Amino acid sequence: MPEDNFVQATVVDLPSLSMNFPPTPFPELTRDNVVSTIEQLFEGTARGVTVEGSEGMGKTTVLSQFARKHRHQAISIFVSASNKLSYDPDLILQDLLTQVYWIVTEEVLKAGSADISAFKSSCLALQRKAKQERKLFFFVVDGVEELDASRREILVQFFSDVLPVGVPQFRSLLSGNARMYRTLFLGSLPIQSYPLNLLSIEESSALLGREDISDEQMEDVHGICRGIPGRVASVWRVLKAGVSLTSYLENAPSKSPEFFEAEWHQVPNNDDKMKRILALLAHDSKPHTMLTVADTLGLEAPDVDQKISRLNFLTVDTESKIIHFASESLRKFIATRLADSRRYVLKVLIEKLLASPGSDDSFLELPGYLEEAAQFLDVLNLLTPDHILEVLKRGETLARVDEAVQRGLRAARKLGKDHELLRFGTRSRAAVHPRYRPAARC
Repeated sequence: MPEDNFVQATVVDLPSLSMNFPPTPFPELTRDNVVSTIEQLFEGTARGVTVEGSEGMGKTTVLSQFARKHRHQAISIFVSASNKLSYDPDLILQDLLTQVYWIVTEEVLKAGSADISAFKSSCLALQRKAKQERKLFFFVVDGVEELDASRREILVQFFSDVLPVGVPQFRSLLSGNARMYRTLFLGSLPIQSYPLNLLSIEESSALLGREDISDEQMEDVHGICRGIPGRVASVWRVLKAGVSLTSYLENAPSKSPEFFEAEWHQVPNNDDKMKRILALLAHDSKPHTMLTVADTLGLEAPDVDQKISRLNFLTVDTESKIIHFASESLRKFIATRLADSRRYVLKVLIEKLLASPGSDDSFLELPGYLEEAAQFLDVLNLLTPDHILEVLKRGETLARVDEAVQRGLRAARKLGKDHELLRFGTRSRAAVHPRYRPAARC
């Protein structure tokens, strides 16, 4: 590649390079025994390990702890259903290439469209480095199981085509059921499932981190949470918000949504501004910072900052400034509580994009919001061949183009417009290159 395509690296580890690496949760239980067991499996015959567990069991935390421990050897991809950019195949390829290239060269790729040939070359160079240094390198993938079935299938196939599975110097660490990755580990490649165990009462106590709780109270908390890390973390946030343990135990929840009900009490009933902020964060699948929330809702940034700082189930990433919910389950709960605000959120987002018709965001995001709002005729009117070509130019990923075409096809079916089906089935696809699909693994 030309030398001017790169800048000298200022990042010193792979988690910092990984595009959607999750912020360190607080509180966090360091599960060294789990990470050590996974390492032992890789030292044996396993070429791949899948970390399995129900929602709230801490799969993302375990995979992020593994990646942080192997910060110079673990290439990581973290997918979230609440962040549509995180599961864009072309952006994932860019992320993979950036990390692999950095290991090999200690240089960082400038932002731009990823090149599959460059990724293959970087993988080969990484394999040579692994042989010379007698090291293993890991490909860590988390969150695919969160996606709906169609997106999950596309992404699993993408990883099957791209990840260098089968290379002796590489290992794969994945979250979710092993059956989900059957196309990734074809033939006789050994893959090992690792089901996460429930927390012991000692681990629950360590995660809660409170010295003022009696043994009897801790037993009650552990029994209520049933050893599920996400529930213990929820109790921690409720107590941190000022609820007494005695009061909490008197009204103990018995299932997941009820745990979040206690956290919802942090939101005052009469604070409409806070509810608008939460509605935007819960219903919009585009990542937001304090500034984008303020700009979208017409609020002052310090006001948004003050509102968010009052909610301990929201965190702000120190580097990207992106706002995160404590868990995907909690985000879904907030979205349900604020279901009546979804239409308002879509209306605000659409009006904002319509006010800047020439912007990148308008070309790339507006069709999706119109489809969510069931404005199918507007979708068809917007997705002209010229618009789709503009998506190719501005989006810099062919996945965006394919998404636009599929959106047009869905709108045409909803409206029963056969001539529009023909248009999106032929002319729109002919106007752009075929959708990217790698032909072979590196």
